[in-house]
This record gives sequence, structure tokens and C-alpha cells, in this order.
Amino acid sequence: MTSNTGFMQDNQTTMPLLTHVTIIGLGLIGGSLCRAVRRFRPQTHLSGVDFPEVTTMALEQQMVDAAFAPEELPQACEQADLIVIATPVAAARRVLLDLAESAPGAAILTDVCSVKTDIVSMASELFRHGVPVFIGGHPMAGAEKPGLANADPFLFQNALYVLTPGSDTPPEAVQALAGFVADLGAHPVLIDAATHDRIAAAVSHLPQLLAVALMNFVAEKNRDNPLYLKMAAGGFRDMTRIASSPYTIWKDILDSNYGPIQNEMQGFVDYLREMEQRLQRGELEADFENAAKSRLSIPTDTRGFLNPHFDISVEVEDRPGIIAAIATTLAEADINIKDIEVLKVRENEGGTLRLAFASQSERQRAMELLRGRGFHCQTR
Repeated sequence: MTSNTGFMQDNQTTMPLLTHVTIIGLGLIGGSLCRAVRRFRPQTHLSGVDFPEVTTMALEQQMVDAAFAPEELPQACEQADLIVIATPVAAARRVLLDLAESAPGAAILTDVCSVKTDIVSMASELFRHGVPVFIGGHPMAGAEKPGLANADPFLFQNALYVLTPGSDTPPEAVQALAGFVADLGAHPVLIDAATHDRIAAAVSHLPQLLAVALMNFVAEKNRDNPLYLKMAAGGFRDMTRIASSPYTIWKDILDSNYGPIQNEMQGFVDYLREMEQRLQRGELEADFENAAKSRLSIPTDTRGFLNPHFDISVEVEDRPGIIAAIATTLAEADINIKDIEVLKVRENEGGTLRLAFASQSERQRAMELLRGRGFHCQTR
């Protein structure tokens, strides 16, 4: 293991090995990166930067080899060939300013912020000579519970991981970071920062605001009649699940991506007005048909599988051990469940599970085995 940037020859390009990684911010994403690196790149030396109460946990759980407080940032980065800023947007800006004075010139620097234009623009000014190399990043993965305690080494499995290199970013640096991301199980996707922010505004930021608005709209009515929330069934809960996300995380995102979010919100308001007119005329059939057709084109796993999966739905009773029975049946036949999702739940009765498999043959074998155990299942 080298003390600084190592290089390897690959297709006649000089690619950094990325053997010393420093992760700044050990929350859900930063902690999950640590655990994923530990599992899938065990030869990598990991340094973590956060407040002592966080780094103590990271050291106790052997997530990192070395831990540093925020004021020790220069020491944390001096041996790094990859530095990952895994903080919220506002903190990332402050870290970028600090790194402009302390980051090793041979390092690759990246972030995980869900808004890219501001961060990339700031980095291009601070590192205008490409020293160190900055490549914006955004893993399209997350969980409802934040913090290091909920870090998951499999968080990035089959997730899209957006990278936003500039036109003058060295190809070998892009290759190295993309390879690192792929080692963690993610699928690197290269797009420019502005395109990322427009898409994120439509498919991530706008849905968050809609969930908050719908939840508050119905909660207001619930003050006069408690039946509103008592009658809120699975569809309402599904649509408002993300409404519980903390504003402390979203404030920086909404402020940083205000323009694209405003455009998408205005476009959605205009669409709702048009839909209202079609509702009055009883002409919503095409809306429903187009929505159903379009939704089928979304990858069946919300993390965004690039490789096709083969799904089945399984009807199950509401009783302890039912999922374990399914998993054990398939495991004994050496069939791996690539993904599992609870689609419907009927309290005290049962529900429906979606299981995904890697091949058509595995799906067929799984159906035969489960039907043999009395489960009702079908292809999706």
C-alpha cells in the first residue's frame, strides 16, 4: 500500500489506484460509504472526519482506520488519493474552502450532494488549474433513517451514481472514480451538473414538496374531522412517506436548486389546472392510461436497476415467519433474491410481496418451489 497516489496502467491510461480514501462527514451516506468500502475494497485505507462523538462510534465499529476532528482536516487528507465530501450542501461549501488550502494536488476530490451546479461551479473556481481534480457526485440512494447508526454497506448496490466531470477533467480521473463507485456495487452515470439538477428537481425535489403539501393539506382537514387520517389507506401512506424527511436536510437542497424546482413546480401547477378541466369534462381516461404506461417504464427497483430483473408477486398471510419461510425455501435451492418489496398489506389478513431474480430460469424455479409450498405467485 503506497503512502500517496498510486497508479496503474489500464488501456494505456494512467489511472489512480485510490488506496487511501478520506470521507468527510460520517452520516448515513458517508457511513455507508465507509461500510461499503470495508466490504468491497478491504485493502483500502480509510480515514473519517467528523465530530468526536461520531468518529468514536466509527472507530469502535472498525468502519475507519483513522479518525479526525473537523479542525484536523489537513492531517486527514494529507495521504489521501480520494477525498469524499459527504456533508449537506452548506457544509460542503465550507469544506471546499478548507480543502482549497489543504487537499493534496494528486488527489481526486468529489462530493455526494444532491444539487450539483453550485458545488461544481464553486469547485471549478477554487481548483481552476485542476489541482486537485474535482468531480461532482451524487449517489441516487438513501434511507428514511439518517445517521451513522443506520449506515448500510449495501446502500449503493444497483443504485445509479451520478458523476459530473467537466469538459477538461482528465479521463483517467473519471475512470478511476467510476471504477471506485462500481466496486461498491453502484452504476456510474456521467452527465453535466445542470442536467442533473433539472432532472433531480422533477423526480426528487418536486415529489418531496408534493408529499409535504398533500400531508399538510389533509392534516388540516383532520383537525375538524379525525376520520381523514384514520381513513388514509396504503395509497395515501405511500404518496406521503417521504413527507417525514427532515427540513434541516432539505433546506440547503431547496435553496441551492431553487430555479429548476420553481420551474418544475410551476409546470406541475399548470398541468393540474389542465387536469382539472379534463376532470370537469370527464376526459381523464387518457391521463390514467398514459400514467400507467409510463410507470411501467420505471425500473422495478426504485434504486434504478440497469440490468433487467425478473419479478414475481407472492401472496402471503399476515403471520410471523412468513418472509423467512419464503427466503429459506429459495436459499435451500441456492436461489438468490436480488430484491424484495412489500407491495400491499392487509392487517390481520396478509399482503403481496414482490421478489426479483437475476434470470428467467431462477424466476421459474422460484415460482415452482413456492407454489409447491402452497404460495400463490405469478409473474409481474
